[in-house]
Amino acid sequence: MHRDWPSIPTSASWATAARGFRFGHSTDSFAYRYFCSNLRLLQMRCSYVHNKDTLIPELLPFVALELGRTVENTPDIWCFMRESYLRKDGPAKNWERWLYQRDSDGFETEPAVQIKQPIKMWMVEKDRYYDYIARSGKRIGLAVDDRWCGGKPTDVAIKVTYFDIGKGRVQMHVGRQRRVIKLTGSGKLKTATFLLKNAVFSAKGMEHDVVFQGLETDPVISFVRIIRVGAASQKRAVTTLGK
Repeated sequence: MHRDWPSIPTSASWATAARGFRFGHSTDSFAYRYFCSNLRLLQMRCSYVHNKDTLIPELLPFVALELGRTVENTPDIWCFMRESYLRKDGPAKNWERWLYQRDSDGFETEPAVQIKQPIKMWMVEKDRYYDYIARSGKRIGLAVDDRWCGGKPTDVAIKVTYFDIGKGRVQMHVGRQRRVIKLTGSGKLKTATFLLKNAVFSAKGMEHDVVFQGLETDPVISFVRIIRVGAASQKRAVTTLGK
């Protein structure tokens, strides 16, 4: 190290005066920010990451399996329905990896569930130092990238992370198949997993392949992940990687 360079504080001083509280006055936000950083690098199609400090060990295997994948060989696709506000650019909506959520007639949504940012960042719109980490609406539609399954019947697991707000039912439509999420009003963040045999994602372009419809109350959905399962999916991944 050059003798005139200041020594770099250790991770123990990240949220202290030693770094001028650059990352906030506590480490409470670190897990969320680490989670977002990893999703963002995947959404950007990165193929490499140097990850010395792992704040969420369970996340690392997921990231490792996703790095360098293409739409043809990825084991899963996902959409994080978030929103933040950038200076001059306005709302930045959703981080998507071959699964897309768009508003349209009858499928209007609003950002929901606010998380405050620990610091005031220069690139964020003034007085909007927060993220929304979900979207709500009477009906929420998502489009599967047409290249992923090619419209052919596929066995999948669909994991839906939602906020248990209100009481009632939310129905998920995938082609002719239906599944129901029961809301109990606990206010907690929950994940429901549905196994679908021979699911068909035949909608073209940005038309909806997956629809969530509130029957008694509007759903508040944060994250949707669709995973290809079974021997056929493993064979497809190996064959594609071997090209």
